[in-house]
Amino acid sequence: MSSHASESCPEGSFPAVELQDVHLSDSGSAGSPGSGSDRNPINDSRHDGAVGSQENHKYHVDEALTHIGFGRYQWFMLFYTGIAWAGDAMEMMLLSFLGPFVKCEWGLSPSQESLLTTFVFLGMLFGVNFFGYVSDTCGRKIGFFATAVFSSIMGFGSALAPTFAALVFFRAMVGIGLGGVPVALTLFMEFVPSANRGKWLVVIESFWTVGTFFEAGIAWLVLPTLGWRWLLGISAVPQVLLVLLYPLLPESPYWLASKGRQLAAEKVLAKVARINKASLPSGSLEVSCAAPTTTSNENARKTEKQRGACAFFKPICNMLKSCGALYTKELRTTTLLLHFIWAACSIGYYGLVILTTE
Repeated sequence: MSSHASESCPEGSFPAVELQDVHLSDSGSAGSPGSGSDRNPINDSRHDGAVGSQENHKYHVDEALTHIGFGRYQWFMLFYTGIAWAGDAMEMMLLSFLGPFVKCEWGLSPSQESLLTTFVFLGMLFGVNFFGYVSDTCGRKIGFFATAVFSSIMGFGSALAPTFAALVFFRAMVGIGLGGVPVALTLFMEFVPSANRGKWLVVIESFWTVGTFFEAGIAWLVLPTLGWRWLLGISAVPQVLLVLLYPLLPESPYWLASKGRQLAAEKVLAKVARINKASLPSGSLEVSCAAPTTTSNENARKTEKQRGACAFFKPICNMLKSCGALYTKELRTTTLLLHFIWAACSIGYYGLVILTTE
């Protein structure tokens, strides 16, 4: 039968059975090892899906910090921001030593002596809102730097004050700068994994105790020999140290992510992971909003110019608006309770500290 089929086929053609054999052999050779065509399409789709899911995975800053863990970078941030907290304690503790010495030198009345403390706290009331707004608008790093520079300059100005009125003014300015010191605590907490923040918040508070003891020791050594001006100058040194170490200070990845600056936030997190000898989660960082474009920035500038003088009051309005958010229906009870707790603690603590030398 095969001979009949071969006879009936014209020259140059092949029987159907032989063509089927050829196709089967070709498919078999195509699936031979080393040919690259023996891959299972189901496995390929699963593998591609797994790779794609890793590439499309989004992680938050908190997830990245938890994945990295607490390490050498957080220890550096602890001591850096702890210096600011210790310096704040030194500036507040010296009030208990400054009043009696100034009173004796310039013959002040008790009411005049109390102005030194009063204007410091009035300055803090303004500074805590102003520098809080700066750190939210311009960044934690800028807010922290502005606080350190302003406090150090006004601290040395206090040491050089020629009159009592000038001394009160400079101490009020120091109070404004000290109002921004809590930015240091915020900056440190935004580098700590969320599971450990309660513990490390207590640890950084210990720097306040260190600063208090240090100031008492300096006063014991300096006041009897060099006088109160040297005490004021030495108490401003920690703020100068913060300014000198400023180039080492990073920006908060939380703040960068909240402003839509994904690449900058990922760069900071990558540096933290490298120093801690860890790695970032797979995928890309998810930010809170898109980064502003050049067009949107230009439109914002044009809008500000059109507003004219009204734009001058915009920071004040934003500051008041941010404070007003604490008294909304959802937060009003918590805010008032915190006010009462802090007021009670401050009256007890500062009342005892300031009256210690009396």
